[in-house]
Amino acid sequence: LSRIKISRGENFEIDINSFLDEKRKLFAYALSLFQKTENIINSLIKREIDFANLENHQQIQVQNLSSVKADVKKIEKEIKSINQRKISDEAKTIVSISEANLNFIFAILEKNYPIDAVKRKVKHILEAQKKYMDVVRNGEPWWITAAVFKLGETYRYLFEDLAISPTPPELKDEEEIKIYRQELLKELEKALKYASQIYEKNINFAERVKLKTVWIKRSSAELEKVKSYIEKIKEITESSQTQ
Repeated sequence: LSRIKISRGENFEIDINSFLDEKRKLFAYALSLFQKTENIINSLIKREIDFANLENHQQIQVQNLSSVKADVKKIEKEIKSINQRKISDEAKTIVSISEANLNFIFAILEKNYPIDAVKRKVKHILEAQKKYMDVVRNGEPWWITAAVFKLGETYRYLFEDLAISPTPPELKDEEEIKIYRQELLKELEKALKYASQIYEKNINFAERVKLKTVWIKRSSAELEKVKSYIEKIKEITESSQTQ
């Protein structure tokens, strides 16, 4: 039940110290770490793209970024601590996906301009993706669907974040800016196609092993969103060609 609540973005409260069995206590502790990282991610990337106003798109502002960074540091220490304990294989999987989430958070906290910040962002994304793939290779089916969903989410996020990045200041002419933003969208479309393929693989995997998880439901919803983005880019491209 706790796993389902977390995957829905719901909070659950559990008294870890109420468990007499040490393995169960550490399993609950690992789940709480995953929930904390998911809550941070969900607070940072809730966004809908306004294609008609990309350059001036309102960035999502976190009310207290310093508080988020403090929470991240605390979670880092907690993960380091639990990794030194003897925990079950599933708890190890949960800790691994939590570590991947931390890298994802580091990426989100980086700005989307200038290029040095983007390079740092992409570096963190690649580190997160590597850890999600470790879970896919070594985890049990429920967590595999979670990790694959998160993998797709990193690509969708990259598109959404970089699509609204500021126009380079050296571009002054309106036509140049328009062409720049169209070319940027076409380049970023690759990330959307990766996301689409990943969500589809997650759905197909679940059908093959006859598994139903909330992560599959979310994959289906995100797949539709990604397809709508791809369709919008196609409309923009075709419109520019006919002008």
